[in-house]
Amino acid sequence: MNIVQENIDALNAILKINISKEDYLPKVEEALKNYRKNVNLNGFRKGMVPMGIVKKMYGDAVLFEEMNKLVGEATTKHFEEGKVEILGRPMQKDTNLDVNINDPKDIVLEYEIGLAPAVDLSKIEKLKVTQQTIEVSDQDVEKEMDALRMRNGKVTNPSKVADEKDLIYVDLVEMDDDKEKEGGYSTASVLSLETIKDKKLKAKIEKLEVGNSIEVDIFKDFDKDAEGIKKNILNLKDGVAPEGMSEDFKLTLTKIHHLDKADLDQEFLDKTFGPGKVNSEEEARAELKKEIQQYFNQMAVRKNKDAFVNTITDALNLSLPDEFLKKWLKQSNEKPITDDQLNSEYGGFAQDLKWTIISNKLRAENNLEPEMEEVKEFSRNIIRDQMAKFNTTGNEIGEETIEMFNNQMFAKEEHVKKSYESVVEQKLFSFIESKLIVNKETVTLEDFLKKNN
Repeated sequence: MNIVQENIDALNAILKINISKEDYLPKVEEALKNYRKNVNLNGFRKGMVPMGIVKKMYGDAVLFEEMNKLVGEATTKHFEEGKVEILGRPMQKDTNLDVNINDPKDIVLEYEIGLAPAVDLSKIEKLKVTQQTIEVSDQDVEKEMDALRMRNGKVTNPSKVADEKDLIYVDLVEMDDDKEKEGGYSTASVLSLETIKDKKLKAKIEKLEVGNSIEVDIFKDFDKDAEGIKKNILNLKDGVAPEGMSEDFKLTLTKIHHLDKADLDQEFLDKTFGPGKVNSEEEARAELKKEIQQYFNQMAVRKNKDAFVNTITDALNLSLPDEFLKKWLKQSNEKPITDDQLNSEYGGFAQDLKWTIISNKLRAENNLEPEMEEVKEFSRNIIRDQMAKFNTTGNEIGEETIEMFNNQMFAKEEHVKKSYESVVEQKLFSFIESKLIVNKETVTLEDFLKKNN
């Protein structure tokens, strides 16, 4: 067997593999002998079926199976020994081979291959990137405290609307001029004042007491599209109105669902933060601020990593064998994919692939693979955080308990794999941060969302 790689350019090549029949026939014959041992065929004892019949039944399938093995081993060896980095997988140019078990011959196989681009990591040095920290404001804390108090609040049913967040229960009856339409449409509905944008209608409803009515133009007074009104307010099946239905309806307020905030007492604090963990409003706000900061930090982490990735990827500006990769994606996709789909999605795929090439190079050249003890400690910290989060007793969780759970988790291959990759990612981005010029920027949540949406 002989393999020759003919480079078309820096990113594309043709792999020619010359295979003589002496390369594959002995392997095929050996495989057929093994098949023969297990063939069950009426009229013959197991293992005694004539080789001619076995060859007729399985010959071509075994030939192609052994040839694929042979080619796979040979190409892997070629890429490893020549340190050839490929993208995707080799694609055979002519899949209609004129060879069969009864006519063995020498063959030449040709494969298209896409080559990985060269990566110059020296360009990373001293790149500038901005990393954001989201500052927790008093307003953020107040908003979250209100949400918690509402979540633990008590429901009342006042006679008049007390708050914009109230849910109002109404009966809607179709009208004919100034009286209820005989045989007309009627339904019960639940509305939120927050969703009513029409100020005049909102003002009218706010003045109502339970049992009072007003007339509304169902399609003009509600600030929704007609289809939304039909489905969500009139509750019409499939959004189809009865023929000749009027736009005029009588709206009768039947019930108000109002939620009073929970009092900021010890019962609320224990229920929200855990028994005895906080004992005053001041302590509660401080704890809440810490929790919100942790959440904001998690929000910022992904965006900050994206900033590293985009800065480096743009600076290195790698080229890819685009036409090869598009062809490979189309062939390897489980479901048929159109050219329009391929072209619309290829940009994102290419960007991700460029970062994979760069990050793999960074990992390989800077010894960023973690020791197993680092992975175990990462897993321990995850377990500590989770157990602390759900610990409602206030008792300290011992290290023996954490170690027991960690050992249980490390018996699961998927957990070990995810933990390993997480540690690698931490080490990778810590290394990147040490190489780049990082500008730290503190922003409000509002500014963060504006910049990153």
